Amino acid sequence: MPGLYNKSYAAEYAFAHFVERVQMCVGNSPCILIGDIDDEQVRNMVRDFAQYRARGTPWAHGIELRSVVDTVHFCRSHHSRLVQLADAYVWLETHSWGIRKGQMAELVSEAVKGKNLFPTNYKHWPAK
Repeated sequence: MPGLYNKSYAAEYAFAHFVERVQMCVGNSPCILIGDIDDEQVRNMVRDFAQYRARGTPWAHGIELRSVVDTVHFCRSHHSRLVQLADAYVWLETHSWGIRKGQMAELVSEAVKGKNLFPTNYKHWPAK
């Protein structure tokens, strides 16, 4: 389908799709978005997210962001063990969908084979 992809807006479109998916995943539970800092993209994401919060995502059938309660918060991942842990978890979860080949990819696949990596315990803040 030509005309649907515009590489000039690839980052903005990807971000808009991402925040929609976050909203769909969390439902009515409040959440925040935390990202690894990249000076150029930080300004763009903060600007775009403010627009999405005010008017919804930028499509004909865009959605309202009800549960993402604040702007995107950024930190340098090498300063935060929690962000590093989240990054490692996402990498491990997406490993099976990737196209990595070779001995290291096989070792990772073997290490997680049969393991349920889905989180089963949740911490709620503030405590109820």
